[in-house]
Amino acid sequence: MRKRICTLLIIAILATSGAVFAETQQINPKNMSLNEYADWIEENVEPREYEGIKKGNREIREWLYTGEEYNTIYNGLYDYIGWMATEAKWLVNERLQVLDYGTVTFRHGKARESITAHPHSDSAWIANDNVRLIYQVDFVEWSGDHYITHMYNLHGNGKVSLRVIN
Repeated sequence: MRKRICTLLIIAILATSGAVFAETQQINPKNMSLNEYADWIEENVEPREYEGIKKGNREIREWLYTGEEYNTIYNGLYDYIGWMATEAKWLVNERLQVLDYGTVTFRHGKARESITAHPHSDSAWIANDNVRLIYQVDFVEWSGDHYITHMYNLHGNGKVSLRVIN
């Protein structure tokens, strides 16, 4: 009986360790397309939801803004690597459909000249009332690859769902 329990325990440990390794490899954005990565983020990262910002009067066909999102990134030794700032805008109609959208801000900076930064962005209509925008900067330095991702879902009802990974 003890041998059976020990054998089952060893099998469970080996099976679990393989699953953890596979999951770690799966979330590496370098191994995925930007859209696959966006789908993974949507399934696994809890969004911060808030109302879009109107900068003028309260007309229905007015640009809504997300407000600027700013994040910094550090390596495993707590060395500052860089930053990224994004802001998006979108236009809705009285039927709560997204008519148009755009990027207001997509900036990044790095701490040292020895660090390289590669910005990427993409957008897609999810439905008439939902647009997804994703912004990412990959930073490469001596300790490895590091990245910051901002993913916005802009809704026709004027709400924003923001997911941040860094």
